[in-house]
Amino acid sequence: MRTGLHSINREQRLYVLKCGNGLSSLGFDVCVNRIKRLEAEIKSTWIKYFQETEGLLPNWIGTPFRKGSKATYKYLSRLQTFAKKMYDMSGRCFICELHPKLSMYYGYRVEVKQYGETIRFNVGRSTGWIPMLLRINNIRSHGGQGIEADEKFDSIVPIRKNS
Repeated sequence: MRTGLHSINREQRLYVLKCGNGLSSLGFDVCVNRIKRLEAEIKSTWIKYFQETEGLLPNWIGTPFRKGSKATYKYLSRLQTFAKKMYDMSGRCFICELHPKLSMYYGYRVEVKQYGETIRFNVGRSTGWIPMLLRINNIRSHGGQGIEADEKFDSIVPIRKNS
């Protein structure tokens, strides 16, 4: 659970985040990509719903930002809060963080080729209003590494459907 910005590490291009009693991080590029995907989904999918229920889309959506700034991280947080409000009103999750090619293999064990390596994992999914797919090592694992929506795979081959 992230609870806010702790500091910015410009050398490693990371936002350092308070996370419970410890720290976590979010890369500048990942932050910007998430902003772009959230904005795109809000403008393409949710604008009609929002106009029907609330009126005009908030004028701060689409605000220019500078990669690596405190304001950029705050803007991402604001977009995520807005997404939560839309979820609370509609019950519909945002899908912009789901990998478009791996989504069809949710619940499957797959073999992917990525950066010259062959990797096998189970495709899981996180919970919440902005779910993402998870790379789960085996069926005994509890949780896994998030798969970014724009992560590149050379090939994806389903092995089997998990029971």
